[in-house]
Amino acid sequence: MIKDTLDKHKLLIIGLDGGTLDLIKPWAKAGLLPTLARLINEGVSARLRSTIPVISPAAWTTMITGKNPGKHGIYDFIRRRPDSYHLQYVQPNLPRMGTIFNRLSQAGRRVGVMGVPSTYPPEPVNGFMIAGPWAPQNERCVYPTDMFPYLMERGYEINNTVAYTPETAQEFAQYLAQTTEVRASVALELWQREPWDLFMVVFRDTDTVAHMYWQDTDPTYPSHDPARVARLGNVILDHYRQLDRCIGSMLETIDDQTWVMVVSDHGAGPLYAEASINKWLLDEGLLTLKKQGDWQDRYRQMMRRLGMTRSGIIARLGWPLANRLKRLLPDWAEQLFPWPHAQLIEQVDWTKTKAYSFGSIGQIHINLRGREPQGIVAPGAEYEAVVSDIIERLERLTDPRTGRRVKVEVWRRESLYHGPYAEQGPDLNIILDDMSCITHITLDAVREDVIGPPADYETGTHRLYGMLILWGPGVRPGVTLDPLNMVDVAPMAMYVMGEAVPQDMDGRVLTTAFDPQYLASHPVQGNESAFGEMIPEESPGWTLEEEEKMFQHLKSLGYLG
Repeated sequence: MIKDTLDKHKLLIIGLDGGTLDLIKPWAKAGLLPTLARLINEGVSARLRSTIPVISPAAWTTMITGKNPGKHGIYDFIRRRPDSYHLQYVQPNLPRMGTIFNRLSQAGRRVGVMGVPSTYPPEPVNGFMIAGPWAPQNERCVYPTDMFPYLMERGYEINNTVAYTPETAQEFAQYLAQTTEVRASVALELWQREPWDLFMVVFRDTDTVAHMYWQDTDPTYPSHDPARVARLGNVILDHYRQLDRCIGSMLETIDDQTWVMVVSDHGAGPLYAEASINKWLLDEGLLTLKKQGDWQDRYRQMMRRLGMTRSGIIARLGWPLANRLKRLLPDWAEQLFPWPHAQLIEQVDWTKTKAYSFGSIGQIHINLRGREPQGIVAPGAEYEAVVSDIIERLERLTDPRTGRRVKVEVWRRESLYHGPYAEQGPDLNIILDDMSCITHITLDAVREDVIGPPADYETGTHRLYGMLILWGPGVRPGVTLDPLNMVDVAPMAMYVMGEAVPQDMDGRVLTTAFDPQYLASHPVQGNESAFGEMIPEESPGWTLEEEEKMFQHLKSLGYLG
């Protein structure tokens, strides 16, 4: 019988955004990633099915809550404003969602959290929380706020401040290596500062290098250039090797009562094409555009010519005055100053539109009467008929460049989501060609082609399956598990730490990961939780400065077309 010296264990979670076993396992087997090879050989590993849409905000939020998006309400970077077609950036209310950080803090456990996406504003925890990417870099991004000067002294960056271009590919790779080294050294310092019960750090740029440098690691990619590879090297492999060394440094400091998880929110693979769902809906007669030149269109064009856009006003007034003005003016007054580029709401004739799309990867929303402000599709039979019709038409989708039938996978909302926010989710989610063809958030309602070459410089993108490696006392060494679900990570974390698994979590503890003797002495326990009955309140809105900087950051990452 395994003897356990402590009832409560510690857990170190290392997140690799976009990390994939498709790359890690071959490189580990070849001796290029010795630390990860050790964790895989001595622990268990599994593919981890992401959320749909396969996008970081939804996936990381699901991971740290153990709940599907229908319970936490985060589906993407943006959402439709209630009772409006205006789009707004999502800002979660973490304390009301029931994160593992909150639950452990309430249980008196010490937690340290670094860089987890969609953790802005950070929630008060029994320890500290440094918000992840897409947060503004100011005191509000850290709890407690007195940690902020320390981060600035160390040169820590919440978001990348340098953008990739093909001309600066080498310099950008060096910049990523530098910022990753800073993040790793800060993580090691904070990890060693005191005996944390849970410490979680996410390294964001495993995703960045996959987006920008996939062509260099994949000899079969159409634009693979041996001369570029000779100049740059294999940037993706180099980045994984750097992180392998960072993880190794952290492992040198742990004791035999500490578990280690290495997780990712989704996988990575090549990107060959980009689709405009709204262009397809337009061609199919399901979406109708307004006639150009009405008074509203002329007004917006005039304001843009005069530089009287949201960005222009901010530049003229400065952030403090612009933020003060935003608080004083009613919500409708914001619309007096358009965005620099045309948006979906400006272009669509909602009185003649049955379906529309916004967001990442491939989402379709029905213009439903009673839910959308100008919905024309009646709930019930008409809704079902429209949804079925769209699915049937999508199955005939072809790439106009080649005439090839596109592989289309479609999920209805009710098959993916349940909970108080299920109705806010997309009515249909689409994956095209196993995600080698994707959509992005676009500022325009439609693009010229239904399917065309990727925009910007991306050659890689997300895949449905991320990864989980679990290492610690009682695991079955070297075992590869059947695929897990993203909702399973939080219950597994609670279990290995010796805590009861909250019953409002959707995931489960995969008992096949553990030695039977360990399970016998450590049975899985559950408890009731109030979080499952509470609908999160709306969190405070973004300031204009935060909203503008988030817009610019998402644009630099390629998430905005």
